[in-house]
Amino acid sequence: MRMAWIVRFSLLPLVGGLTLTAPPALAAHNFPVWGGSGDASYADRCPPNQYLIGVKAKMGAWFDNLAIICAPVQQGVVFDPKSYGQPNGGNGGGGPLDYTCNNDEVITGIAPAFMHDGDKLKQLADLIITCTSKRTGASKKLRLIGNHLSDEVFTQYPGHQFCGDPEVAVGFNLRYGVHVNAIGLMCDTYVPPPAPVVRPCSVAPNARAAKSISAGTSWTTM
Repeated sequence: MRMAWIVRFSLLPLVGGLTLTAPPALAAHNFPVWGGSGDASYADRCPPNQYLIGVKAKMGAWFDNLAIICAPVQQGVVFDPKSYGQPNGGNGGGGPLDYTCNNDEVITGIAPAFMHDGDKLKQLADLIITCTSKRTGASKKLRLIGNHLSDEVFTQYPGHQFCGDPEVAVGFNLRYGVHVNAIGLMCDTYVPPPAPVVRPCSVAPNARAAKSISAGTSWTTM
């Protein structure tokens, strides 16, 4: 019996810290691209000062097409507005649909699984995404599961791909043809938004004048 692709969330604790001093670096850490061969390759990286917050995907039994979703971080640790990368792959599958973390979260890791023929990996079948809140440090899993039988998928990953703190995800290195065949995570340094500037309240000139008049005037009731 086939199972429909689903998106599931689960809460997991994650402890992390933030850095205020490290400047953004180009391609601080790229994981090796893992999966099938594909016909072409593409480095799909977020624009400068933006971070990976989700994917736009066309899926059936596996991933037919994939694009990154990015956003800058605003005061209050809100990732907005969204921008979209180049779609990579073919035109099959359903959708396309957006799969994103919450607005205070950014992607910090992935675990891919692949269709296979013996020991030969083929199409990207499942993608488990780790979303981490940059307010609280808590994380959850966003699971994108293809419409396939469980025994059709190779799940023995050569290590999940996780960005080490203070890095977060900024894109994917991909191989693709008419489907998405291989994926590798790009990580870079996360720079928190500047703290809001709090200025002391000042008394308006009219208010000071009114206070002076009130203090120096006596009133007689007739």
